[in-house]
Amino acid sequence: MADPDGERAPQAVRWAVLAMYGGAALTVAFTAAALAHWYFQEYLPANRPTFVHSDSGPSIGASPFFAWLDLLGGLLICCLWLWTARMCARGHPLARVTATVLFAAPALAVARNAYGHPRIHHVTLAGLLFAAGLLAGLAAVVLLWHRSSGPYFRADVPSR
Repeated sequence: MADPDGERAPQAVRWAVLAMYGGAALTVAFTAAALAHWYFQEYLPANRPTFVHSDSGPSIGASPFFAWLDLLGGLLICCLWLWTARMCARGHPLARVTATVLFAAPALAVARNAYGHPRIHHVTLAGLLFAAGLLAGLAAVVLLWHRSSGPYFRADVPSR
């Protein structure tokens, strides 16, 4: 990876960009797993009375509207990770801040939910993929703010 001026990105930035690409792929996988879980655990039981499920009764989560929102949200986050990875590879200074916010938002949501519900009742594939995505985001942010990455993100070069 090199910016338009020909300066090669430091190793930490290259690894961070790879972690962001991994985070984007994990976001797509998480979204697919969450939609599959919604379909089999919420939608089918609510709309097919013959479908056997341990929980009875319709719920608002069975609405396809919320599934579409999840799908659009997952695709938006994936696109943001891809765009941020490309901007980090080019050395844009605000890309590091964007990557930090993309990591911090779900991390804070997890912390807030863990505080309210300290016990884990069961582990799902979607939960594991979400955790892997958080780890990829953490790795990217740590590498982007590493000391060796700082000079690559110079604010005084607007042409990048």
